[in-house]
Amino acid sequence: LKLELPDTTGRSETSNPAAYDALLQGLERMRQGSETETLAAIEAFERAVALDPDYARAHASLAATYWQIVSTLWDLAAGAGYERAYEGMQKHLALAMREPTPQAHAVKAELTQNEGRDDEALAEIDVALELAPRDPEVRVTRARILNALGRAADAEAEVRHAMRLEPAYSPSYQRV
Repeated sequence: LKLELPDTTGRSETSNPAAYDALLQGLERMRQGSETETLAAIEAFERAVALDPDYARAHASLAATYWQIVSTLWDLAAGAGYERAYEGMQKHLALAMREPTPQAHAVKAELTQNEGRDDEALAEIDVALELAPRDPEVRVTRARILNALGRAADAEAEVRHAMRLEPAYSPSYQRV
């Protein structure tokens, strides 16, 4: 008997229940948004990857967590600082993009927008939305990109949509 755990798009994630559990623990920690919880999320995602090295969603979650550190300059949460976080984000994003998840596309979209390639960023976040139109985190990522492009009204609409999708939303939604 082979256990298959679906992700939000209905695709198989991993056949390792312990890796899936570690991913869920990491997602809950990451959702808290503090530096301490971000560090705990990294540890959980690293456990998931150690249990299943091909687990694309765990790699995407690591990339997203490291991107959060890079984009907010949480040097202490990464241990060795900004460079380690940036390298971790690049490494895990590349691994996640071998079998891209909506989250991997979202991280790539933010990185692309940060590099000034705005049209590419919007195209990338649209791919994430096509894969997971009901994922509130993807919607919030789109809102961050829209805010960076000076489209505040569109960004607010995306955040409000995300809040409807996830009534117990993270405090970070209101900051966006």
